[in-house]
Amino acid sequence: MTDKVKLYVVRNDDGEYLMDPAFAAWFPDWTDDIITADLYEHKEAAEETANECDGHVVELVEKPAKVVVSEEEAEMLEQAKCDDDPAELIVGFVNSHDNYDDDCKAEDRLMRAYVNGYTVAK
Repeated sequence: MTDKVKLYVVRNDDGEYLMDPAFAAWFPDWTDDIITADLYEHKEAAEETANECDGHVVELVEKPAKVVVSEEEAEMLEQAKCDDDPAELIVGFVNSHDNYDDDCKAEDRLMRAYVNGYTVAK
């Protein structure tokens, strides 16, 4: 598993993001649109700019990819949304099916599908 690149932005107390950090100390330009904000690969550089502009550093987190599941798994995951203990339902589902090579991997995959979202295989 490879490490993902982390990205940072500078935000003020009003929830606006900093644009054009080269001039931030003299002409702060803030926007409420994350798309136009300047991105930093290194937290230290973002913190330096934040200190100059009376802002703070925010780490951007990439949205995880949806997990591909079978139709039967999708039906179970829909039931899990209404269950008092969805983890127990997922474990029970995996244990009641013999088609999984590794129960732990199957449980992990279905837990990620439950949390991060899923798409049904065609």
